[in-house]
Amino acid sequence: MTVAKGQFSIELVPFIILGAILLLLFVIIIAGRLTGVQNRGEQEQLQHVVEQVHREVSIAASVNNGYMRNFTLPLKLGSKDYDIGILKNYTVQATTDQFEASIVTFNVSGQPLQGNNLLRKDNDIITLN
Repeated sequence: MTVAKGQFSIELVPFIILGAILLLLFVIIIAGRLTGVQNRGEQEQLQHVVEQVHREVSIAASVNNGYMRNFTLPLKLGSKDYDIGILKNYTVQATTDQFEASIVTFNVSGQPLQGNNLLRKDNDIITLN
């Protein structure tokens, strides 16, 4: 029995279409996982910045008056902008367009800045910038 070239081509088309669909699904799944990894990284960086400010303030709270220290916060998280501040003198909060991280800390006046920061403790009052 002989198979015509046209018949072989017709039988091959469904396999090619199936292969293309499987490849497309694979690409979609990988792209979704990469996005998830990037989001987790951004969220971890944001949490790290909040914890850094908290650690600095905690150290200032535990030492004697006259304490002064400079520390630096990143200007951006990867390539994304973020905002950081202290709410009601007790909560360090950082936000990006998608995520938020916060932590309760000791009483501190002033606000942290992206870049260089100066932390002081005088008369049992912690001042930032």
